Amino acid sequence: MYYQVVLPKEDRDALHFIWFNEAGEIAHYRMTLHIIGGVCCSSSSAYELGRVLVENVDVPPLVSDTIKRSFYVDDCLKSLPYKSKVSEVVIDTTEVPSKGGFRLTKIVINDEELMTLIPVEERSTYLSRVKDVDDSALGIAWDVAGDEFFFRVNLAQWCDTELTLRKILSMLASIYDPRGLVNLVTVKGKLLLQEATI
Repeated sequence: MYYQVVLPKEDRDALHFIWFNEAGEIAHYRMTLHIIGGVCCSSSSAYELGRVLVENVDVPPLVSDTIKRSFYVDDCLKSLPYKSKVSEVVIDTTEVPSKGGFRLTKIVINDEELMTLIPVEERSTYLSRVKDVDDSALGIAWDVAGDEFFFRVNLAQWCDTELTLRKILSMLASIYDPRGLVNLVTVKGKLLLQEATI
C-alpha cells in the first residue's frame, strides 16, 4: 500500500537518506514513494485510500463501509453473515481501490467456494487449501477453517531458567494483541511485573 502512494516533490526531503552509489561513493537520495515505518506514511496512505471513495461516489454502501471502517493501515479485516455479501465485498472492494492505483492482495476467505472467486495471484501465499491452514489477521494468528483467533505463547523458553523481570517483560511483549482480546490474561502478568518492581 505504501509503495503505491507517491510523495509530492516538495515533501521528499522528509525521506532523505545516504547510500552508496554505483561507484561506491556516498550519495544523497530521496524516496519518491511512502515507505513502511515512515512516521507519516501510514496515515498518508490511509488518507489516499479514503480519497478513492471521494472521487468515486457511485460505490455501493457495503463496499464504502468496508473501505472506511475495515482497514487497519494496509490490512483489511471484514466479517459478514451471508455468502452473497462476502462475494460482493471481495469483488468490489478489490475493484474500487484499483481505480486509485491500489492493488489488494493476500486475500483470505474461510470458505473454499468463495476463494475460487479470487485470482490465484491475489490470494494469500499461505493458502494452498482452506483446511488446516493458519494465517494471520492484523498480526494475530487466525485458524482459517475454524474462523478463530488464537495466540501462540512458548512459555518453555522463559521458564527453563530463573525467572527475571526482563523475562517477564519479554514474555508480555511477545503477545501481539492490538484488539485487547486476551487482556484478561495479560493484565495478570503486568500486575505481577508491577509488584516485582516495587
